[in-house]
This record gives sequence, structure tokens and C-alpha cells, in this order.
Amino acid sequence: MSDPKLTHPVTCYGLFTTTAEGQLSARFAYGSRSGRISTQSVLRLGGMTSNKQLDMSVTLRCNTANINTLGAAGGSYFLAGDLIARNDGTAPIFTYLHKDAQKVGRIGEEPRNQISVVGLGYVTTRTPVKESGGTRLDVIIEHHGLDTQQLCSTVPFSVKYVIPSDKHAAKTHELFQIGQEVQVRGKLIDWDMSIHMAVVLVRTTLLQFSSVAADPSTTSQVDVVSPTTGPRSASPSSATISTSQGEIAFDRWDTMWDQTLVETNEMMGDASQTRSVFAMVCVHNLPSNPTELFNRHLESLTSDRTRLDPSNPTSRMLTPLEKRSFGLFKIQEKLAGMESTLEAVGLRITHDERSKMSLFSPRNAHAPNPSI
Repeated sequence: MSDPKLTHPVTCYGLFTTTAEGQLSARFAYGSRSGRISTQSVLRLGGMTSNKQLDMSVTLRCNTANINTLGAAGGSYFLAGDLIARNDGTAPIFTYLHKDAQKVGRIGEEPRNQISVVGLGYVTTRTPVKESGGTRLDVIIEHHGLDTQQLCSTVPFSVKYVIPSDKHAAKTHELFQIGQEVQVRGKLIDWDMSIHMAVVLVRTTLLQFSSVAADPSTTSQVDVVSPTTGPRSASPSSATISTSQGEIAFDRWDTMWDQTLVETNEMMGDASQTRSVFAMVCVHNLPSNPTELFNRHLESLTSDRTRLDPSNPTSRMLTPLEKRSFGLFKIQEKLAGMESTLEAVGLRITHDERSKMSLFSPRNAHAPNPSI
């Protein structure tokens, strides 16, 4: 269905609690200072109504230095990364970037259904299911995740997505046609043991307009030009799709990322972690306009820096230009860790912004007269 050479990832973010200390890969035994670290954790799932008690084992994996383990069992961390859930009964693997891991301490009993998911892939099956409140739609979507051990290959797997029966979600059921490329956002709520498949409750749906659905008459295409990748498909701000139920309005790309960044900020209240998620979104799921997305979330992306010299309470407040430049500088640092740049993800920078970014370079950390 999908091209195995292309990644169609399942990106996740949320709280993970370790159940064992991290294990170093064999590479460390040969004197290497970096390699793969694997840590055991569980996905605490509660089902459709959050009253189910299912703890699904998951392996947290990271390529990093040997000193960067997540620590002893029982520690809780906010992590963002990609999930690979093979449909063969083996434990899912969650690959994260260690520099973006945020320790939140011990939180006791971890709440269930708190892992957010953004999945991109192709619809392979669709099954209407009657329930007391109406008819929900169960959809299986095929994904291809990047194999972190063999970076030149991808791993195929499928995930079940549940589109609810409420009146708003029901209007989107016809968007899920077999062969349609879609991007969905929701919460990981369950695991179907009969088919070894993760189950996600869908909250937002977007169509990929470069794809060909089963009925071409139900699709539309709008080209948005990226400064680095050229034309690509994206949904406009006020698009509709004609179906037998009439016209269905759907969200533009950035609506999903707005919600993702708002949730991250509300959950963590940490600008650094919000910047990490912003950078991941830009690298893996290029928004239609990264600069607009940056502008809308400028406050949460820069809330950790209000003065030119943060160590001096008499230092003057940052100007609006300096605040933007600080945000761009810190996101540039995040992108560098992902082998990308501001320009590569389409973030436009003015000459004045680039000039002010130098204020926040480590070599200027102790520059004289910070109150000027």
C-alpha cells in the first residue's frame, strides 16, 4: 500500500515511568562511549472509558553516551519520539532523544491513557461498529517506522484507530477510505491482543492530498511551496470535501500542531520541552507554515527567558525582537541535535533576528553591561 522506502511514523509524547534500570548494548563492551541504551517501561492503558487496567510493556530506546541512562526504576520522564509496534506479539519499541528527556520525578500511580499519538499512514481496512450511542468506525492504518539499528530500512506495522460515534467525529468517517493517506491525532488507549495491535482513540483527522483515495472525486489538492523541499501537499485553512453526506470541513495541518504544543506546555510547563516538541514537529511532520506556528506559540517557547541576563534581576527585559531571536536560537540548538537547521524546516529569519541571536551564544553569556 505505502512505499516501504518512505517513513510513515507514529510519533508519541507523554509520561513514561521506568520499571528497570537501563541496559547498555554490546557496543559499550568494546570501549565505545556511545551506543544504544534500552530501558523497560509500561504503557498504562485504560480502554475507551478509562476504567480498564492494562499495563503494556514497552522498551524505551536511545542512541546516546553511556552516562545518559534514565536512572533507577520508578523514575518518571516526559519523552517524545517514535513508536514501532510490530504486530507479532513482541514488545513495542519507543525511540527517543535523550537530550529532550525531561525528568519529572516520582509521581506515584501514573494516570492512564496519557500518551498522545500522531500517526501518518495509509488506510488498509475500515469497519463500522454499532454501539449504544451510534456507529463508530474502526480503521487499521499501515505505518513504516525507521529502523534505528539499520537506518537504511523501515519497519512495517499497523495500528487500529477508533473514530468515535459522536456527531462531530461521525462526519469524518467517510474520509477514511481504503488507500487514503491520512494523518490522525489521538490518545493511545488500548492494545488488541488478538491481532497484537495498538489502539488509538482519534481526536483530529487530516488528509494527505498527494494521495489517491478509493474515490478520486472525494479528494482535493492544494500545493504549498516549502523553501527547501519544493511543492508539497497540505490542507488549506478553509477547505472542504464533498461526500454523500454533504461537504465536510476539516482542519488545516497546523491545527494539529497547535493542539500538540498547547498540551505539551500545559502538561510540563517547561519551555525547553515545548521547544523539543516544536523541533520534532518541524523535522518529522513539516507544518504548512512553521513561521506562523512559531509566532502563535512564541510565549510558551520563550517563557524561560525574560531578561537579557537571567542571573541578574536588574538586567533589562528582552525586547520583542530579542525574545523572538532567543526562541529561534534555542530551537536552532534543538534542530542541530536532529541534524537539521532553521532554514531546512522552513523557519524564515530576518537579518535583524539573526544578528540578535548572537546575544544568546554561550560565548556571550558573560558579556559586559547586560543591563544596557
